[in-house]
Amino acid sequence: MDSLTQLVVGAAIGESALGKKLGNKAVLWGAAAGSLSDLDVIPGMFLDTPDRLLFHRGFSHSLVFVIVATLFFAWLFSKIYKRKQISRREWLFYFGLIFSGSILIDALTTYGTQLLWPYKYRFEFNTLFVVDPLFTLPLLVTLIMLMFKRKDSSIRKRLSNIGLIIAGGYMLLTIVNKQVINTVFRESLDKQGITYIRMLSNPTPLNQVLWTAVVETDTAYLIGFYSHFDKDKNVNFNSLPKNKYLLDELIHDDGVQKILRFTKGYYTVEPDSTGFVVNDLRFGKVTNWKTGEGDFVFRYKIALTKDKITITQAERSFEGGAEVFAQLWQRMLGKKDF
Repeated sequence: MDSLTQLVVGAAIGESALGKKLGNKAVLWGAAAGSLSDLDVIPGMFLDTPDRLLFHRGFSHSLVFVIVATLFFAWLFSKIYKRKQISRREWLFYFGLIFSGSILIDALTTYGTQLLWPYKYRFEFNTLFVVDPLFTLPLLVTLIMLMFKRKDSSIRKRLSNIGLIIAGGYMLLTIVNKQVINTVFRESLDKQGITYIRMLSNPTPLNQVLWTAVVETDTAYLIGFYSHFDKDKNVNFNSLPKNKYLLDELIHDDGVQKILRFTKGYYTVEPDSTGFVVNDLRFGKVTNWKTGEGDFVFRYKIALTKDKITITQAERSFEGGAEVFAQLWQRMLGKKDF
């Protein structure tokens, strides 16, 4: 999830666990601990593109990290706050919940997390977009309110719990919503007589109303959108050729292998002036919610030279942002022609 969400989730859990004894310090330390796992972006800056993609949300988002970090910080804070009547067990509970909550919400996004590190598989449940105001705002509002209350005030923990219950309920709702949406996509595919291998569905930015599906067939990928406000359940799918054969001569390159592993196989290949472009279909496109035209958010350029293969991530352009979000809003409301 985004940085603000990680902050408020950690802060809310911290308040519920130790707010009565630490007051606002429980909130502040919780916010810091909730953001700790995402600091892996700093060492990732010194890695090449394939390694950086796999390093992010790797070890720092694993169960091994949760255990190690919880033990270390529980020991450290029991020394720092040894005059407080807070037991080592309470510190273990405090940091264990915060670190677990941090990696759990990231696993709900499309990027996923390497929960069972060093096992290479990434777990992504694709129920939350990386920025979702309806998940974050209840926690943020309740946290701001409680920080103006005394630490021995009974309403502090009540406010924190309310925020967590709303966020947790919303999180469960996204899981149910995904199953409802998947049923719509599958029924539409069946009605159109489309035989497919597998399907991936994701919420579009900032909402749970409009979803997109990436459907793999033998020769192509189909991309379609469905909104809860659509007047019918007939999904129009746009076809993209796989073109995976273009990488046949490069398939054994270590960097290429890492990129393809990161995409979970949901990719297409296009020829480029310097080599090829690999499009990661899971994250959708920057523009055009109607036809799916435009560039994908995650694109990797594979440049070929006599000496080596160079892989870089193509820069994303967000020109015309206001128009893009206006189209997104219209499509969310069920308008298909704009």
